[in-house]
Amino acid sequence: MSKQRASKRVEFELVEEYYYAGQHRFRLKVRGTSVIINVAANNLDEATEKAFEIIRSSGMLKDLLED
Repeated sequence: MSKQRASKRVEFELVEEYYYAGQHRFRLKVRGTSVIINVAANNLDEATEKAFEIIRSSGMLKDLLED
């Protein structure tokens, strides 16, 4: 579960997969940090894509790739 940009990657660890209010939900941790992203998705691949988009749109991606 990783997204690659240049030679650095953002990797996710699956923390929890569950159903709530009729939604299939995933809690993903950004490996090497304490950041946890909670998303609704149909499967793990879709959850990873959504989590990556949240990180990218929040501006955290640049900071994560600089480490």
